[in-house]
Amino acid sequence: MRQKLFLGFALALCASATGCFDVFSDALIFHHGGQDEIGGTGGTGGTGTGGTGGTTTIDPKCVPSDTSEPVDDDCGVFVSSSIGKNTNSGTKKDEAFETLDKAIQEANGRPIYVCAETFSESLTLTEDATFYGGLDCKNGWAYVGATTRTDWTAPADVVPLRLLTGTRAELQDFVLVAANATSAGGSSIGVIAEAGTQLALLRCDVNAGTGAKGADGEAPAGNGTKGEDGKDGTGTCTNQGEFGASGGQLICGMASVAGGDGGNGTKNLAGGAGSPGQPELVGSGLGGKGQQDTPATDCTVGGNGVAGMPGDPGLGAPMSLGTLSPDGYAGAPGNDGKSGVPGQGGGGGGGAKFCAVNAGPSGGGGGSGGCGGAGGKAGQAGGASIGILSLNAKLTLDAVNISTQAGGNGGAGANGQPGGAGGIGGVPGPVGMSAVACAGGKGGEGGPGGRGGGGRGGHSFGIAHKGEAPNTEAATITNGTLGDGGEGDGAMGKGAPGEAGTAREFPM
Repeated sequence: MRQKLFLGFALALCASATGCFDVFSDALIFHHGGQDEIGGTGGTGGTGTGGTGGTTTIDPKCVPSDTSEPVDDDCGVFVSSSIGKNTNSGTKKDEAFETLDKAIQEANGRPIYVCAETFSESLTLTEDATFYGGLDCKNGWAYVGATTRTDWTAPADVVPLRLLTGTRAELQDFVLVAANATSAGGSSIGVIAEAGTQLALLRCDVNAGTGAKGADGEAPAGNGTKGEDGKDGTGTCTNQGEFGASGGQLICGMASVAGGDGGNGTKNLAGGAGSPGQPELVGSGLGGKGQQDTPATDCTVGGNGVAGMPGDPGLGAPMSLGTLSPDGYAGAPGNDGKSGVPGQGGGGGGGAKFCAVNAGPSGGGGGSGGCGGAGGKAGQAGGASIGILSLNAKLTLDAVNISTQAGGNGGAGANGQPGGAGGIGGVPGPVGMSAVACAGGKGGEGGPGGRGGGGRGGHSFGIAHKGEAPNTEAATITNGTLGDGGEGDGAMGKGAPGEAGTAREFPM
């Protein structure tokens, strides 16, 4: 019989209770028609190796696939989603429980017999358990697993079966189905087996749904900080002298992008020259020249500041497999975009020389530069489609089919924030009788932030594992397609795609 030979492990049949093997031994053999024992409190052979709830002998007539007769009431605990009630005792076929969760609470180490019906629930095992599916509860609980098995699913974004550290479970004649993931970046996983667990599947299917698309990055609201306008110049021909108007003031991060001050109005000298905007750059944002002669209008306006450079886009997700944990799978996100460079402050306008006998007016201050826009946030990783996630667990598979669907696409990186507008230059002091000052220059616009990088596409693995690779010779694995990396700004911004595989090992 198939369950007596599994993956090269010879199953020694029991002639007596003292010669039995624990069904959850290192070889993780399946139940058969002998007197295999579950549980026990230590020791080897017939006494078991550390189960919970005492020792239970599996009589041949209590293994549904090995007998032509329906199992007896005294074989274990019974479950039917159609006719069972959780207020029943569960210890007789006509007193079946309704849910698997109730059955495992009351089993106390006894086998659990499950009708070939549909169950929708998530079960976390904290103690050893044996499940026999494929039973016709409307026909005396006869075995029909060869043609009709028990369907076990769970709501979206929930794992149907999870084994906590140290537990051991055996399932026969089940179809476990993980629903398509619906939460952003969520994975569809049929089974999670934590470190130190043992899981044996006989004549079972494990079907994972599609992974969900990763969340798109968030775009920063609004624009970068706008530059401050330059102050207006002051003075008339009746004044003895006027100081130049102040440029607009602004700090972007740690850098000043102030506009230059306007040139002074003077009496005996040429009108004062305007100051350059900050930061001082060759050929731009220069202060205007002051007026030289009387009467004359040869002052110059302050130069406009140059716009800041755009921020660099964030890189797409790296070619990392991601990580496996008891929480499931976590893929690699992209990288956030960089902030744009602030604009340069405008130069101050030139001041005027005296008009008639008094000093002239001053020049207008330059507008400050605008701050650069913030970078766009990165896209997150798409979810994976994984049949079984094994964290250093021991898997034994016989006549098992594992299928997965498509991994989720990575989320797109968000566009960066537009840069702030530059401040407006101040106007010169009022025109006097014969002296003219000049206006300040406009501040440069801040550079836009870079787009965020795309997240990695989700995987599609029949078995994703840490530790020793499971033996899959008696299993058939059919994989879905990998998820695409999320969009970013050009080739460097698109996230890495997912990766299809059969039983792929992840880094520790």
